[in-house]
Amino acid sequence: MRKLFTLIAVAFIAIAAQAGGPVTINVKADVAPFLYVWDQDGNQLNGEWPGTQMTETTEVNGVTVWTQTFSIGGDDVINIIFNNGNGDQTTDIGGLACETVNNYTYDGATEYEAVEGFEEEGGEDEGYVPQAVEGEIAVWFETTRAEGLECHTWAWADGKTEAEILGVDPVEWATRPAMTLDGEIGEDKVVYKYVYAAEPSDFIVTYDISGEEDHRLQAAFVNNGYFVDGEGLKGIVSTDGGIVTAINAVSVKAEAQSNAMYNLAGQRVNKNYKGVVIMNGKKFMNK
Repeated sequence: MRKLFTLIAVAFIAIAAQAGGPVTINVKADVAPFLYVWDQDGNQLNGEWPGTQMTETTEVNGVTVWTQTFSIGGDDVINIIFNNGNGDQTTDIGGLACETVNNYTYDGATEYEAVEGFEEEGGEDEGYVPQAVEGEIAVWFETTRAEGLECHTWAWADGKTEAEILGVDPVEWATRPAMTLDGEIGEDKVVYKYVYAAEPSDFIVTYDISGEEDHRLQAAFVNNGYFVDGEGLKGIVSTDGGIVTAINAVSVKAEAQSNAMYNLAGQRVNKNYKGVVIMNGKKFMNK
């Protein structure tokens, strides 16, 4: 009798060991990836290569991800590959055991990352949304926060004085109109806006008007353009709110980079001009 009970107990243990359970794969990707799956014995569990494109979605912490679950034996593991069904694939991702939830991000090509979980994205502006005004001539400038930062603008266009463009007559560099703080992004970025009286062809945004490297951005003007410090033109601000058009074709270097010189009134001058001039965004005395 004791032997019978022993045999039954061993059988239950064996069955429990083989009972296994689910292994869940969650992946965050812009497009549903193909998922190729095989077990430790080489059995294909989700069709032949490239596998089956994922169709089911779920929400994890407010983030929508693609998901698929497989049932395997308690001692079994599965291996997976994410791919786009068009030749690009990740390396093998192996050893996924039952009773586990496995989270990944996938770029739609060859790169993936195993993550502990997903966090809801609030957007890079974290609530700040720039909005253009119909008929306004404006520019936005995003930069890293600086204590006491005051951005000034300088602009020019053929046939117009700077006073006409700015709507004021700046006597000196320091008296040029300051851009207006328009919004804050997180803890380390701020966005400034300036509205011009007339459209310039090029403009400069400066921080430190006392330093030798006093300009931070010099660019060809784009109306309602959203410019980022160190990156140039990012897009166009919509009258409906937000940045709606990414621009890659517009150069962020103005024609002034070709050694054209301008006086402090914004008028282009020749090389024989005597006095303070601005060339390539820098002031110097032309003697």
